Amino acid sequence: MCGAHDAEDTVRKHAFVADLIPDAVLHVIDGAGHFPTLEAPDTVTETL
Repeated sequence: MCGAHDAEDTVRKHAFVADLIPDAVLHVIDGAGHFPTLEAPDTVTETL
């Protein structure tokens, strides 16, 4: 799970790691940056 606007750990980096893990699913949280749990807590909770 990552924020769509994360400048430190980009979606591209998360996608790369997810591709290395069998059966992994990457969830990108729109409107969030590096701290999606603080920036979009309801969306994170629903995703979990």
